[in-house]
Amino acid sequence: MFFNRQAFNDCFTQGEVISDNLASPLQVLQHNSIRWMQSDTEYLQAAIDTDNPATPVIAYVQAMMMSLAMGNVPRRLLNLGVGGGAVERFIAEHVRDCKTESVELNGDILQAARTYFGLPEGATMYEVDAFAFILQCTERYDFICVDLFGSANCQTQLMDETLWKALCERVDISGCLVMNLLLTEQSQLIQVVTLIRQFFSHVVIFHIEDFQNVVIYCRHEPFMSHMYLQRNADALTGRWGLDFNQLLPHLTYLPEPVR
Repeated sequence: MFFNRQAFNDCFTQGEVISDNLASPLQVLQHNSIRWMQSDTEYLQAAIDTDNPATPVIAYVQAMMMSLAMGNVPRRLLNLGVGGGAVERFIAEHVRDCKTESVELNGDILQAARTYFGLPEGATMYEVDAFAFILQCTERYDFICVDLFGSANCQTQLMDETLWKALCERVDISGCLVMNLLLTEQSQLIQVVTLIRQFFSHVVIFHIEDFQNVVIYCRHEPFMSHMYLQRNADALTGRWGLDFNQLLPHLTYLPEPVR
């Protein structure tokens, strides 16, 4: 897992191309046991450690999965934005009774996830637009992951109140919504959190300095306390295979808003 920008850059700039059947601009590259997918703009789409495929390589994905220890273990997951299937692999390994539904519009990314990243066969896949899917969905989930905001096209959806209202309505009362955002300015984060707080009482933020990724966790009910997570970090690491001692210092719990 990469917490240092230089180590991150060093790994993901010296790979050998191993894909020969993907539509441009996607490529799959590998360096030692680390394999990743990127576009021709060098935007990192996904990564996997082929020696340990169930454990996410990238810190923000580990942070998203850390939400499983911050609330209830899910029975039903909706994942918006499959990428290389890191969420699906993690759930298949650690929460085997969880029913997983995943949404990915890009068929080339799905092909790469199946061919090069071990996308589990047990997940139900919808090859449709994720924003349209959530607006039309009538089901409830106790865990929703959102990793859609990496492109300029999706960034325009970020401040859409209709989207957040729909996500709020699809999360079970005891469930959790966790999303990865790419934010370049603190003012953007303030705007997004202000909007989210209209729909969720409990919000936690994860951010590592020198990275643009910001993970936001949202619940209707309280999260496990930061103190509890710290006291049980070693046991939680053993249970989930995530580096809690490295992850926890980057969490910020926001105070519950006054209603």
